[in-house]
Amino acid sequence: MNSDVTVSELAAMAADNEKRCQVWHPVQGVIFDGTFDELDRRHYLADKTVDNFSIEDGVFIMNI
Repeated sequence: MNSDVTVSELAAMAADNEKRCQVWHPVQGVIFDGTFDELDRRHYLADKTVDNFSIEDGVFIMNI
């Protein structure tokens, strides 16, 4: 699914902050792997635009 939201905006919509999520970069691969609560404290990712996102094996994946 395509989106026009930032990592922090999408993370703020999480119903359960203890669920696992990942942030993927096209060149670097996984640049974050943890909970939504932990992601909220990663300010360097906050303003990155999410290209698309999905849920795979119960993990919320954001591609930036």
